[in-house]
Amino acid sequence: MEDKKTEELMILKSFRECYIDFPKGMLNASESPDFILSLGPRKKIGLELTRLQRSHSGADPFSFENISECLKSKEEKLVLYRRKKLQEYWLILAVHDHSDNPRYNLHNKFMVWRFDTGYNRIFIFNVTNGDVYKLKKSRKN
Repeated sequence: MEDKKTEELMILKSFRECYIDFPKGMLNASESPDFILSLGPRKKIGLELTRLQRSHSGADPFSFENISECLKSKEEKLVLYRRKKLQEYWLILAVHDHSDNPRYNLHNKFMVWRFDTGYNRIFIFNVTNGDVYKLKKSRKN
Protein backbone atom coordinates (compact mmCIF):
# COMPACT_ATOMS: atom_id res chain seq x y z
CA MET A 1 0.00 0.00 0.00
CA GLU A 2 2.86 2.36 0.80
CA ASP A 3 4.42 1.68 -2.61
CA LYS A 4 1.17 2.74 -4.25
CA LYS A 5 1.08 5.99 -2.27
CA THR A 6 4.72 6.70 -3.15
CA GLU A 7 3.96 6.15 -6.84
CA GLU A 8 0.89 8.40 -6.62
CA LEU A 9 2.96 11.12 -4.97
CA MET A 10 5.58 10.91 -7.74
CA ILE A 11 2.87 11.17 -10.40
CA LEU A 12 1.22 14.10 -8.61
CA LYS A 13 4.53 15.95 -8.26
CA SER A 14 5.16 15.45 -11.97
CA PHE A 15 1.62 16.70 -12.73
CA ARG A 16 2.29 19.74 -10.55
CA GLU A 17 5.39 20.56 -12.61
CA CYS A 18 3.64 20.03 -15.95
CA TYR A 19 0.36 21.86 -15.22
CA ILE A 20 1.32 25.53 -15.22
CA ASP A 21 -1.88 26.62 -13.40
CA PHE A 22 -1.36 24.27 -10.46
CA PRO A 23 -1.80 26.40 -7.33
CA LYS A 24 0.98 26.82 -4.81
CA GLY A 25 0.27 25.27 -1.45
CA MET A 26 1.07 22.48 0.97
CA LEU A 27 0.39 19.01 -0.36
CA ASN A 28 -0.61 16.34 2.16
CA ALA A 29 -1.19 12.65 1.55
CA SER A 30 -4.67 11.54 2.55
CA GLU A 31 -7.20 8.85 1.85
CA SER A 32 -10.49 9.67 0.23
CA PRO A 33 -9.32 11.76 -1.64
CA ASP A 34 -5.69 10.75 -2.20
CA PHE A 35 -4.21 14.18 -1.45
CA ILE A 36 -5.29 17.49 0.02
CA LEU A 37 -3.74 20.72 -1.24
CA SER A 38 -3.91 23.42 1.44
CA LEU A 39 -3.91 26.92 -0.02
CA GLY A 40 -4.78 28.64 3.24
CA PRO A 41 -6.72 28.07 6.44
CA ARG A 42 -10.07 27.95 4.64
CA LYS A 43 -9.12 26.92 1.11
CA LYS A 44 -8.39 23.25 0.45
CA ILE A 45 -8.56 21.19 -2.71
CA GLY A 46 -9.09 17.44 -2.68
CA LEU A 47 -7.06 15.67 -5.34
CA GLU A 48 -8.04 12.19 -6.44
CA LEU A 49 -5.57 10.37 -8.67
CA THR A 50 -6.52 7.28 -10.66
CA ARG A 51 -5.19 5.36 -13.62
CA LEU A 52 -6.85 5.66 -16.99
CA GLN A 53 -6.58 2.23 -18.54
CA ARG A 54 -7.97 0.51 -21.57
CA SER A 55 -11.53 -0.61 -21.07
CA HIS A 56 -12.47 -4.26 -20.93
CA SER A 57 -13.38 -4.03 -24.60
CA GLY A 58 -9.77 -3.08 -25.41
CA ALA A 59 -10.71 0.40 -26.58
CA ASP A 60 -8.21 3.21 -26.81
CA PRO A 61 -7.71 4.67 -23.31
CA PHE A 62 -8.43 8.11 -24.80
CA SER A 63 -11.84 7.14 -26.21
CA PHE A 64 -14.89 9.06 -25.00
CA GLU A 65 -16.47 5.84 -23.75
CA ASN A 66 -13.40 4.78 -21.78
CA ILE A 67 -12.98 8.18 -20.12
CA SER A 68 -16.70 8.34 -19.31
CA GLU A 69 -16.56 4.86 -17.79
CA CYS A 70 -13.62 5.86 -15.60
CA LEU A 71 -15.37 9.05 -14.46
CA LYS A 72 -18.52 7.12 -13.63
CA SER A 73 -16.58 4.72 -11.42
CA LYS A 74 -15.01 7.64 -9.49
CA GLU A 75 -18.26 9.61 -9.18
CA GLU A 76 -19.53 7.35 -6.40
CA LYS A 77 -16.52 8.19 -4.25
CA LEU A 78 -17.12 11.92 -4.63
CA VAL A 79 -20.03 11.62 -2.17
CA LEU A 80 -17.59 10.37 0.47
CA TYR A 81 -14.99 13.04 -0.35
CA ARG A 82 -17.52 15.83 0.10
CA ARG A 83 -17.87 14.91 3.76
CA LYS A 84 -14.49 16.57 4.28
CA LYS A 85 -16.10 19.86 3.19
CA LEU A 86 -13.23 20.97 0.96
CA GLN A 87 -13.69 23.87 -1.43
CA GLU A 88 -12.87 21.95 -4.63
CA TYR A 89 -12.38 18.39 -5.81
CA TRP A 90 -10.09 17.54 -8.73
CA LEU A 91 -9.79 14.23 -10.51
CA ILE A 92 -6.54 13.45 -12.30
CA LEU A 93 -6.63 10.51 -14.71
CA ALA A 94 -3.04 9.37 -15.13
CA VAL A 95 -2.07 7.33 -18.16
CA HIS A 96 1.23 5.88 -19.35
CA ASP A 97 0.78 6.20 -23.12
CA HIS A 98 3.63 4.50 -24.93
CA SER A 99 1.78 4.47 -28.23
CA ASP A 100 3.87 4.86 -31.36
CA ASN A 101 0.90 6.44 -33.11
CA PRO A 102 0.90 10.23 -32.92
CA ARG A 103 -2.23 11.66 -31.29
CA TYR A 104 -2.59 14.85 -33.33
CA ASN A 105 -6.30 15.35 -32.75
CA LEU A 106 -6.47 14.49 -29.06
CA HIS A 107 -6.47 18.13 -27.96
CA ASN A 108 -9.27 18.91 -30.43
CA LYS A 109 -11.39 16.03 -29.11
CA PHE A 110 -10.98 17.26 -25.53
CA MET A 111 -12.06 20.75 -26.59
CA VAL A 112 -15.35 19.37 -27.96
CA TRP A 113 -16.18 16.51 -25.60
CA ARG A 114 -18.14 17.25 -22.43
CA PHE A 115 -18.20 14.91 -19.47
CA ASP A 116 -20.88 14.51 -16.83
CA THR A 117 -19.14 14.80 -13.46
CA GLY A 118 -19.44 16.43 -10.07
CA TYR A 119 -15.69 17.07 -9.82
CA ASN A 120 -14.76 20.73 -10.12
CA ARG A 121 -11.89 19.94 -12.47
CA ILE A 122 -10.90 16.83 -14.37
CA PHE A 123 -7.59 16.22 -16.09
CA ILE A 124 -5.87 13.59 -18.15
CA PHE A 125 -2.16 13.46 -17.44
CA ASN A 126 0.08 11.51 -19.78
CA VAL A 127 2.87 10.58 -17.39
CA THR A 128 5.07 9.37 -20.26
CA ASN A 129 5.44 12.75 -22.00
CA GLY A 130 4.02 15.24 -19.46
CA ASP A 131 0.98 16.29 -21.52
CA VAL A 132 -1.89 17.69 -19.44
CA TYR A 133 -5.42 17.92 -20.82
CA LYS A 134 -8.15 19.72 -18.91
CA LEU A 135 -11.49 18.15 -19.70
CA LYS A 136 -14.76 20.04 -19.99
CA LYS A 137 -17.82 19.36 -17.89
CA SER A 138 -21.39 19.10 -19.12
CA ARG A 139 -22.99 20.30 -15.89
CA LYS A 140 -22.33 22.74 -13.08
CA ASN A 141 -22.07 21.54 -9.47
